Amino acid sequence: MQLLPFDLADLPRLLAMQAQLPLHQKLYLAANLSNDLTDHAHGNGRQVRVAWREGMPVGLAGWVNQGVQDGEFYGLPVIAADHNAALLLVELLIGEAKRQGAHWLRINTYPEESGKITALHGSGFSPVFEFVDLEIALPTNTENNPMGFGLHRIAIPGIDFTALSRLHNRAFLDVPNAPAITPDELARIWLSPAVHLNASQVWLDSHGKYRAYLLIMQDGSLHSFGVDFTCRGQGIAKAMLSQAARVAHQNGLSKLESVVASTNVESWSLHQSFGFIETGRRTVWQKNLRQKLT
Repeated sequence: MQLLPFDLADLPRLLAMQAQLPLHQKLYLAANLSNDLTDHAHGNGRQVRVAWREGMPVGLAGWVNQGVQDGEFYGLPVIAADHNAALLLVELLIGEAKRQGAHWLRINTYPEESGKITALHGSGFSPVFEFVDLEIALPTNTENNPMGFGLHRIAIPGIDFTALSRLHNRAFLDVPNAPAITPDELARIWLSPAVHLNASQVWLDSHGKYRAYLLIMQDGSLHSFGVDFTCRGQGIAKAMLSQAARVAHQNGLSKLESVVASTNVESWSLHQSFGFIETGRRTVWQKNLRQKLT
């Protein structure tokens, strides 16, 4: 096998490979491959390698080093047709993470990915938590209730991304796999054509302070949302979700999808109270790359 840089010309054969993979991998590969692997987080495609065997792709691995200054490193996605391909890709990511000085590397797996799970076990990874995939079917009739709470909404083109990044990073301070994000990186995400402009929201108080936001994509996936700690417990998050659901349904979407870490009890409870149901789980595995001092 050999590892080569990702090229968009490889896409048809990579999509053909997905036809042989379990359901969850098919959905990821078919729906998101070309966009996710060429985004800013993956170095516009530079941080992706494809594993080839006898002229055919047998896997791919991308890495996200956002947060590496704090020791964080993520293998995402890692898709392999078999154990040997998975082992090669995992070794690649370990080497890259060490080269950049990361303290640890995380990779996630679906239950069906037996070859990848075996490769992670053999390479010294341990499970640390789970991601829970959630979805909710949108109702056919939703009321347009005002937001209230003394907040007013700002249009996306007028966002101060420095202020929004501060709110985002505070909201995700204790959430795993959520490294701090810079204003420039946040602007790239919010100003992307993939963002649902009408359903996404940013809310300010009467003093102009950023208090809450919800980012939803055109396909109905909730990218992220957060409420300032001083404003929690008032129902603001649920109100934002209600507005997003109404607008999404009016724009032809039949459901919303979200992901929550199993350790994020507050977000888990919010999703359940709103009516989201669990559709799948991914285990997050971690390999520590630095010896602990004794």
